[in-house]
Amino acid sequence: RSRFNATSDKALLAEVLATPPFAADRKTVTGVWKGVANRLNATLSEAFSFRACRDRTSLLLRKYAVRKARNEAASGTSEVHTENDDILEQLQQLKNAVVAEQQENKAKSTSKTQELETAGQLLMQVAEKR
Repeated sequence: RSRFNATSDKALLAEVLATPPFAADRKTVTGVWKGVANRLNATLSEAFSFRACRDRTSLLLRKYAVRKARNEAASGTSEVHTENDDILEQLQQLKNAVVAEQQENKAKSTSKTQELETAGQLLMQVAEKR
């Protein structure tokens, strides 16, 4: 079993940025992560599983979001900016865009369902009046 370090984190983030798994649908997302893990293992001669890559990426994104929020809240203090922060920011923006698109699609389908239910109720009321 391999452990992540700064070098492997940087390589992992580069691979994830090259093939962002956030937009993949539910059936293909595991395949995307397996591809990321395979390319990372070939690059570093390590043995990371797709699950380890997925979990490490999630952890790095969560830590980055917390650090970013803390830096924004503490105005006046100098921000420590690492090399990975640029990649993490890009990944966070990609992830947020996909989440926003999914919420928009869900809202559209919900409104369409409500329209159909309303139309169905109107038809039922007309039928009851006959």
